[in-house]
Amino acid sequence: MVRRCVTNALYSLTSMRNQLDPSIVGTVSLTAGQSNLCLPPEIIAYVWSFLTLKELVKFGRTSRSNYQLVRSALKNTIFRLIAPFTPRKGVNEFLNMMRSERAVISGSMALYPLVFCNFSGTNSSDVRWNPHDMDIYEPEIGEQKSGVLKYMVDEEGYRECTMKPRMLREQYYAPGCVRHVKRVVRGNHSVDVVTSASSSAVSPIFSFHCTPVFNWISSEGYFSAYPALTCAYRGFLNPMALCPSRFVPALPSTGVRSCLEKYYNRGFDIRRNPSCWSDDTHKCTFSADCPMSSRNVVDGGCMFVPFVDQVQKVVPYDSPYILFWYLGGPSCDGRRRVCDGYVSLRADADDERFIR
Repeated sequence: MVRRCVTNALYSLTSMRNQLDPSIVGTVSLTAGQSNLCLPPEIIAYVWSFLTLKELVKFGRTSRSNYQLVRSALKNTIFRLIAPFTPRKGVNEFLNMMRSERAVISGSMALYPLVFCNFSGTNSSDVRWNPHDMDIYEPEIGEQKSGVLKYMVDEEGYRECTMKPRMLREQYYAPGCVRHVKRVVRGNHSVDVVTSASSSAVSPIFSFHCTPVFNWISSEGYFSAYPALTCAYRGFLNPMALCPSRFVPALPSTGVRSCLEKYYNRGFDIRRNPSCWSDDTHKCTFSADCPMSSRNVVDGGCMFVPFVDQVQKVVPYDSPYILFWYLGGPSCDGRRRVCDGYVSLRADADDERFIR
């Protein structure tokens, strides 16, 4: 038994060595206090394949060199995900376009780095999946043509295809938040370009079906609204994505149910509020992982990992407004009244009262 375990571990390490980024050579130095531990990158990749990004960020706080290492692994993971979609111009040019258009990537592709972040293309979790499409969110563009759409067609060789209106409504059910959706395809790859109904590209994300998708990749870095909950493979059903009715309780639409089933099959346990879990100890209306808490994108419950060093704390997307949201829904303890959820933008991004 011991021999078989050692053989399997060695085989995994050998396989990872063949999949590592060619730029990662030699040894990786881990720092703890006054001590340094140097290990081959395949060993680091194997250990890190068991960890989530939240755990890696906590490790990165132990030293500046470890933080740089974690950030490098995150960037490596994201570049691996985007590369198949941008073979002509490359990832760097694609991110430059994203910066100029103030766009972000969300959906499954933005969830993946949170739970599978390392230097190799493998993971050691029991749940294995890879994103096969990409969702790009852009701010309201008025009457002008989408710069994201133009780049994907002109520079990357995609072609625009028609989508059935019903399919769009079911897949992107976010009342009042989404202006329109365009899909482009090239071979087996498809990209949905979602245009927001506001000046914020990220506002529609907080109206979708569940909290595991409240993440995005921008040209500046990686953001997650519920990192602790999502890294524990838990999430909340978003009441704003339910179909309202005067005669029956609000229920998920067909498209929302399909999405929830997809994330259930990926190992996520999605409930209405934390009290549904037997080990819950959260403080209602105060905990960041409570649907009855008012949240914003720069509060302490969020996680933002920039790709480069920042001089000061900034809003994790290119916008002069702070985005606030409140999920609402059934009360956690049954004593508070049910409140409607909202997503709103507020100026004063430098106001310290909004940075908790």
